[in-house]
Amino acid sequence: MLHHRNSLRDCSVRPTLGRDTMSTSISPRYPELVGRVALVTGASRGLGQGFARGLAMSGSRVAMVARSERALARAVDEVTGQGGQAIGIAGDVTNHEAVGAIVARVRAEFGPVDILVNNAGVMAPIGHDWDVDPDAWWRTMEVNVRGAFLCARAVLSEMISRKQGRIINITSSAANKRYPVYSAYGASKAALTHVTGSLAEAAREYGIAVFALSPGFVRTDMTEALADAAGIRQYLGDGFRRALDEGRHTPLEIAVEALLFLASGAGDSLSGGQIDARDDLAQLARLTNQGAKLD
Repeated sequence: MLHHRNSLRDCSVRPTLGRDTMSTSISPRYPELVGRVALVTGASRGLGQGFARGLAMSGSRVAMVARSERALARAVDEVTGQGGQAIGIAGDVTNHEAVGAIVARVRAEFGPVDILVNNAGVMAPIGHDWDVDPDAWWRTMEVNVRGAFLCARAVLSEMISRKQGRIINITSSAANKRYPVYSAYGASKAALTHVTGSLAEAAREYGIAVFALSPGFVRTDMTEALADAAGIRQYLGDGFRRALDEGRHTPLEIAVEALLFLASGAGDSLSGGQIDARDDLAQLARLTNQGAKLD
């Protein structure tokens, strides 16, 4: 475990708020997101960067968190270059003290967090349980479960006092499948999905919605590496690689749209459930509002 008191580093990049880009680049599909404060972990690339960009382009003020200071600075610059309002904070989400400092920085810069997106995650190690490094196996649990727990815990007191807030935990269909060579990932996502449901029940009376969003098999650096991993090819063949090369993956835009729908409050009736980004979330929300139950 990496528990360093100095694990929080400032990577702030701010837009010039008076620029015309703030009015011309941002065209929010969800006006409820304008002016909201969002915290997105694992935001230096891939899904996290896409989520942060989508929220910023919807008018939210976004704090982007990741461990790589250099990659995070580039990601923040990309968002602010399009007119979004964002800051970057480099830190380790498995470090209790660092998470507290991150949330304090967000509060000082933007105000209390309205939307938390727990996206930080790892897939390693790949291999049979009797072959993999046990510390690497447990590290996956720390990042994917402990990290999400710590971030949620750090923002919940203010959400409860304000009786509003949304937490979106990024999970995976792997939570419900049996992959023989990356059990840590599936176990961590199953655990995160369970934590989501329990937290949703506990926080419901305070007006807080909590979701487990499965974005699907999105083409990112992580899934590219997974598809080419020797262990995956050896034990599972080239199915993942062919899915990417043949376009049988979820477009990033679909995953981002699902996240914005949930962040806006349009899907609050789905709180506690595991949600697939490819589903018709508006229809699901209508059905649950009419009394239907999620599976």
